[in-house]
Amino acid sequence: MRYGLRAKKVFWCRRCRLFFIDPFPDEEALRTSYEGAASEFQKNYFESFQDLRSRSFTRGIEVLKRWGHHGRLLDVGTGLGFFLAQAREEGWETEGLEFSDKVAQYARRTLQLPVHVGTLESVSLQTGRYDVLTLWDVLEHFPNPKNSLLRIRELLVPGGMVVIRTPVCDSLIPWLLRGMYRVSFGRIRFGFEKLFKEHLFHFSEKGLRQLMAQCGFRVVEAYREDYIDYGALSHKEWAKHFFVRFGALTAILLSHLLKRQDEVVVYAESTRS
Repeated sequence: MRYGLRAKKVFWCRRCRLFFIDPFPDEEALRTSYEGAASEFQKNYFESFQDLRSRSFTRGIEVLKRWGHHGRLLDVGTGLGFFLAQAREEGWETEGLEFSDKVAQYARRTLQLPVHVGTLESVSLQTGRYDVLTLWDVLEHFPNPKNSLLRIRELLVPGGMVVIRTPVCDSLIPWLLRGMYRVSFGRIRFGFEKLFKEHLFHFSEKGLRQLMAQCGFRVVEAYREDYIDYGALSHKEWAKHFFVRFGALTAILLSHLLKRQDEVVVYAESTRS
């Protein structure tokens, strides 16, 4: 299955149960796109997203405690550092890993957090050092998610836990956007195109679980969350029109009723002895 967008094509892999784009942007294009998104976030959505993300992070830390995990934590794709700061307050020994030096400056200078700059492959990190690795809205940006998960397993202590939050294509809103693309023969593509503005992959929950099992992880808990709530939606430029906002809010409410929210949060332990 293929969808044609302006500068890329989107393919569905039936075996892997995920969408991916072609061609992949190069590293510099990825960095530029990511830094632009981070700058837009700071300027327009900082406060509205903060409350939503704080609730998500609080729940994540509670789940880790419930499964008996504590100690050293590496947050991959630290961004501005909000999760790391919250984890530090809860007593974790924290480190961050951030692709962009420009984005990492806020976490380093303002929040005084230890953040490595680079990728899982380029930064020298000690094998078997960390009790937990977290990836909040990050895995979908990686050019090779399987290799990244294998590297994450190496960095964890035996039985350590990885936490992944990522958008999923088997949620209600992406399904509606794909439907609009199809019935309009590709003319209504704006919403669908937004899904792949910075994302290289769009997993299904089943596909993500399958990939994690292949990489030596056992999923112990998973649940759905919203990527965006109404407060954040009201700041989106494309949602200024009343009918667009009303339609988006209706879709958000329906996704809750059907338990098909935009993102999945997965907790998985390394099966390596």
